[in-house]
Amino acid sequence: MAFLQEGPYGDAMLNATAQPEQPAVRDWMARSRAYVKLAAENGELAAISNMSNHYDFSA
Repeated sequence: MAFLQEGPYGDAMLNATAQPEQPAVRDWMARSRAYVKLAAENGELAAISNMSNHYDFSA
């Protein structure tokens, strides 16, 4: 969850300008989803909540 909260650039000002089509952002998004999924599988409640919210709003 810390990786997810840090964002693709680790800086709130830079993260605000991140575009999903940028390779670094696309890679970060894939890694963050994998980390959240792993954390959820291990029972981390924040990760489970994050995944639930993601699926609620992306469907």
